[in-house]
Amino acid sequence: MKKSILTILLSAITCAAFSQWYWSNPLPSGYMLFDVDFINTTTGYVIGEKGTLMKTTDAGESWEFIPTGTFADFRKMCFTSENTGYASTLDAHLLKTTDGGYSWQILATDTLEEIFDIFFLNENTGFIAADHGNLLRTVDGGLTWDRALVNQYLDITSVFFVNDYIGYATSKIGRYYKTTDGGDSWVMNIEPAWMDLYDVYFVDLNNGFISGRDGFFMRTTNGGNTWTSSNCGCEVREMHFINGTTGYAINEQLLGDTYLVKTTNAGNSWVQVGMENIEAFEFINQNTIIGSGRMGRLLKSTNAGSTYTNYTTAATYANFADIHFPSFQTGYAVGYFGEIVKTSNAGDTWQLLPQGPSLRLNSIWFTSENTGFVTGDSSIYQTTDGGYTWRKLPISFPAWMTDLFFVNETIGYVIGEATGVVYKTTDGGETWNLVYEHEYKSPRSLYFINADTGYVALETSILKTIDGGIQWTETELSNTEYVLIMDMFFPTPEIGYAGGFGGKIYKTIDGGSTWVEQYFSQATYHTITSVWFIDQYKGFIGGDGSGFFQTADGGNTWTKIEYMTGFHDAMWFTNSSTGYLAGSYGKIMRTFNAGAVPVIAPVKPELNIRIYPNPACDEIVISGLQTGAKTEISIFTSNGKCLADRIVLPQSGKLDVSSYQPGLYIVFFKTGNRLESRKLMKL
Repeated sequence: MKKSILTILLSAITCAAFSQWYWSNPLPSGYMLFDVDFINTTTGYVIGEKGTLMKTTDAGESWEFIPTGTFADFRKMCFTSENTGYASTLDAHLLKTTDGGYSWQILATDTLEEIFDIFFLNENTGFIAADHGNLLRTVDGGLTWDRALVNQYLDITSVFFVNDYIGYATSKIGRYYKTTDGGDSWVMNIEPAWMDLYDVYFVDLNNGFISGRDGFFMRTTNGGNTWTSSNCGCEVREMHFINGTTGYAINEQLLGDTYLVKTTNAGNSWVQVGMENIEAFEFINQNTIIGSGRMGRLLKSTNAGSTYTNYTTAATYANFADIHFPSFQTGYAVGYFGEIVKTSNAGDTWQLLPQGPSLRLNSIWFTSENTGFVTGDSSIYQTTDGGYTWRKLPISFPAWMTDLFFVNETIGYVIGEATGVVYKTTDGGETWNLVYEHEYKSPRSLYFINADTGYVALETSILKTIDGGIQWTETELSNTEYVLIMDMFFPTPEIGYAGGFGGKIYKTIDGGSTWVEQYFSQATYHTITSVWFIDQYKGFIGGDGSGFFQTADGGNTWTKIEYMTGFHDAMWFTNSSTGYLAGSYGKIMRTFNAGAVPVIAPVKPELNIRIYPNPACDEIVISGLQTGAKTEISIFTSNGKCLADRIVLPQSGKLDVSSYQPGLYIVFFKTGNRLESRKLMKL
């Protein structure tokens, strides 16, 4: 059944809000760019993650971002004119634009999982190769689609037409097809090896090529009447042949790395010619290649691939583990393999510093613009010249050090895994003394409010000191089966947040004496590795590829920032509005308006909540809660031990406390988006 064209639903985030976090490294962006298409020698487009569309009118020398109004991940593209184009998305939609990409419509194609290729003969007639044996055809510019080929549910992987009548298609399990009547009918052939086939390309009516899995390669010189097969030694994913012997392709290696390769013997063998980490390429004339790829790469070669220029600037594409700004203008970030980058202009540009410690770096902290520390193995390294040279401090720790925190230029702390150690310095890092050790728990994060009061995340519990590390108290967290706290942040001395494995978020409103788990609907498969709050209400959490989230109500509700991608391992704000986010593949993003966190009026406490009798002996009655609302109650001892976790209060409001020992307890109430506490004295 044919369906009418549906208008794509735009995200609730406007184009203005889309840009509240800007790319700082790489530039112009670090979004994956999956396809490139030119309509002539100067005008072309690239598409990629999160609705990314860029246009060039000078053969790739400069690129303009076009706001598309969608955060869908674009994958394949075909423009039939400067204004009319088609693009597929990761969620199996086919979109059409008639205004050069500024607005898009969803076309009713009935595809289910993925669109692998798009090929248009003219503005009206086109084909899409898709999943479940779908090779669809339109003759009215995408208004309606018919199944041109039904293929027993084997994915159609590519389609190519030599002219208006003769075309070819490939599929998995060694099937390939030919039409001589513009797609009305197709003849199927089966390759005996039954290899999955990836791409088909014809130079003219006679000379054509088909690539497949594990280096499988086929060639015809008589229009597909007969084929010769060989192993070309490459995993050829996308091809372009200049003539019957010379061609170019993207080779995908076993671990997913990609680069451009060239053949001069009709595909029998291939050699690498340049462009690395690319996803697509196109010849715009005999010698000029435009490529697009990973981490926002925009590449151009004017000598048929021998050399190329990367029009994306990046200090590094390394994965960042931590970021720190000692001043508004000056900031540093460290990578997994020892990379250290620096900005002196508030993130406008970043430079890769001379190689410091050649090891994985987990943490960085600067006590002034030029004096700083990094750690990653069992050592600490110091710089006094802004990161250009580093010296190893004369101390060796018995563990892999994971986090640094300085409260001033002289007092600092460092923690390590394996033996679970906490060390302190009082002389600017020259000497370090052990102030805590745990037999089997490994700390991952620390946070100090001042020189005396601080916290250490100890896997399933949180340590607190109020005397500069001389004594520590340990508070076990509730529901710890899948907990490993990775980061903490205290916007006020009383209010703090902690996040970790399983997407679990904990909050304290009494200076860490008790911690209550907050509900986070996106928790499945999400690991939180970075937490930052601008104040007690507005904050962010980031982590693995599951997303980046913001709250404006103290963590009661979280909103996913849809245009973020990759990992988000570290954050730093230089003031209440200017912040930085560092993560995977060299990603550094910044905001000038606190990430455009919506302003929500703080929820005032329900002052009429009452526990009586108080002190109590056997039973208490709780009154003053919202009528008809579900209330969850958690009860903690004064030293933070959880006795009751998220139990539902009966309608009677009565709760049995007869089994509790005499003493002081903290009762937390969670009703909807409210989190409040009351003290209870048990006799």
